[in-house]
Amino acid sequence: MAKPFSLHRFDGQLNVNWAILRSRQASWLRKSDILALALGTCLIAAATFWLQQLDRRKSVEFWKTQVSVEGRYRTWTLRNSLQESQDDMQVLADFAPTGELLLLASHDHTRPLPSTDAVKQVTGLFENYRKVYEYSAIYLLDAEGEVLAQATNPGAWSGVIRTQGFRGFFHEAVRAQHNAVDFVPVSAQQLSLAFVMPVVASGPKGKDTLSSLGFVAMLSPLDSELIPLLEADRLLTRTGEARLLQLRGTTARYVSPARFLHFDQAGFIRQPDTVLRTAASAVEDHPVVGDFIDDQGNDVMAWMQKLPGLNAVVVAKVDKSEAFADVHRTAGLEVVAAAAALLAYIGVILLHRRSAVARKMKRIEESLTASKVTLETKVAERTTELAALNAQLHRELGERKRAEDEVRELNSKLDQRVRDRSAELEASNKELDAFAYTVSHDLRTPLRAIDGFSGILLAEYSPQLPGEAQRYLCLVRQQTRQMARLIDSLLSFARLNRLALRTEPIALADLVRQAWANLCNDQGAKTAQLTIGALPPCEGDPVLLKQVFVNLLSNALKYTRMRAIAKIEVGCTVTGAYYVRDNGVGFDMRYCDKLFGVFQRLHPAEDYEGNGVGLAIVRRVVQRHGGRIWAEAEVNQGATFYITLVTAGFAQQTKSVTQSAGRI
Repeated sequence: MAKPFSLHRFDGQLNVNWAILRSRQASWLRKSDILALALGTCLIAAATFWLQQLDRRKSVEFWKTQVSVEGRYRTWTLRNSLQESQDDMQVLADFAPTGELLLLASHDHTRPLPSTDAVKQVTGLFENYRKVYEYSAIYLLDAEGEVLAQATNPGAWSGVIRTQGFRGFFHEAVRAQHNAVDFVPVSAQQLSLAFVMPVVASGPKGKDTLSSLGFVAMLSPLDSELIPLLEADRLLTRTGEARLLQLRGTTARYVSPARFLHFDQAGFIRQPDTVLRTAASAVEDHPVVGDFIDDQGNDVMAWMQKLPGLNAVVVAKVDKSEAFADVHRTAGLEVVAAAAALLAYIGVILLHRRSAVARKMKRIEESLTASKVTLETKVAERTTELAALNAQLHRELGERKRAEDEVRELNSKLDQRVRDRSAELEASNKELDAFAYTVSHDLRTPLRAIDGFSGILLAEYSPQLPGEAQRYLCLVRQQTRQMARLIDSLLSFARLNRLALRTEPIALADLVRQAWANLCNDQGAKTAQLTIGALPPCEGDPVLLKQVFVNLLSNALKYTRMRAIAKIEVGCTVTGAYYVRDNGVGFDMRYCDKLFGVFQRLHPAEDYEGNGVGLAIVRRVVQRHGGRIWAEAEVNQGATFYITLVTAGFAQQTKSVTQSAGRI
């Protein structure tokens, strides 16, 4: 007998199915889904944090390199300026009438010096140097510090040598018997650089004695000596600057003005300065670079190095707010991207679970027709949530697009700033050319007058002049012509940086032959033996590289002139370095560091002509091509000059990196 249909049974089954449905709804996100969501969130957060730290490390390394390069350049510029002033002091100390005047004062120091020719010559030379090189005061002092000759500006400068600061510095130089330089206060608001150079007596056969006859002292305003070099060609950044600190024992102070002044609400400058506390630890060979707080209270990235020969430290710094501005912007974009990725990941999990629930709902719908409305309602709710998530994703994408538009706008503004800065640099170069022409014209006019009047004296009044006077006039004309040649060489050296490089492939052997052909009018070139080895081709500016080999070959001819057979060889080493070798007089390698300086000579001018600019021009051209130059030699065994040149691919890569840094 068949059992009748039981409504109660159906209701029981329906209640059981509803219980299953409620349990499914309660566990719509399973533990595995929650674990996957947590794991994905951790991975996205970790990747975002790693990218931000990587960007920050790259930014730190980049700005450390920037401030280091700027600081080394400023230190090199200040060191060259100090060296030039010391060279001027050496010329004044080596001037023969200077020693004569000191010897005359040492023989009878109880009487005032008569108006001798030595006094006039020393005073005239001091006055010429003061006016030409814009020094404030030049003195000739005996060992006790008494003034024998002077050339000073009027005003406060005439009394500086009597101040306690200068006297203490002078007595230290007397005890050391060596040239020295230090800061000396002129007034409460003005500092000066004081240079002291000993004048030694000539002993037998031109050897110097151990004691000094006296000292040449020179004062130069800090505002015109070193400060303009610090403020010229500032960093291409908004907050970058270079400062000069004076060391006083374990403490330091600023002696150059700040580029910016930041004030607090009370109107006073904040000074929790850690740069000053660290400056004393900076030495010449080990610069200090790191994070500090400057005298304005700003967090900065700074580079510090002590100036050789002067109790001063050069500081190059940039605000960290500017250095990490791009990092912060990039971090914001990365956070937005991470949020978008996390939302997308959540959406995938939700879609996956929605599909699973839909399948389960479909299977339950076959047995639970009564729950159809409820299930459809749940599906509609989930659909609405997904639509809201999709709308939110669209909004995030719109915000990202607006951020990209802002970045493009910033790049366009930066490009315009680069073009404006290029126009300013071009105008500055034109002004420098006009200034060089004016200086050369103004310097040549008095030289031509001196040479012309000296010639007139020799031509018309030579019978009335003694032989010694005629010899002096001939020396004046000779030195005048030498000065004119020095002016021409110095202008040629200064123009090298403003000449644009025109890089092209060069057959170096042909270029060497052209350079040798230009020297064939020289008598030494007609008898010299030139050997040209295998020279691989290179890339560079043919005009400038030809001048390099003209100068090197001319130098080789000059110092092989005394050889019976002059031998000159041009070749290339296995490492790719080109060389010019000769069998001339050579030189002492102890003085090799002076070989490529302007007006530096290792041989007497009366034996070998020249003005000391040729090798300096060679080094400047080689450096502009990205290479380097060095020399090896022995006395009376000849000399070899090596140069290297950078390939075109490396030059193009360097140019691209420079342009990228400019855009940043």
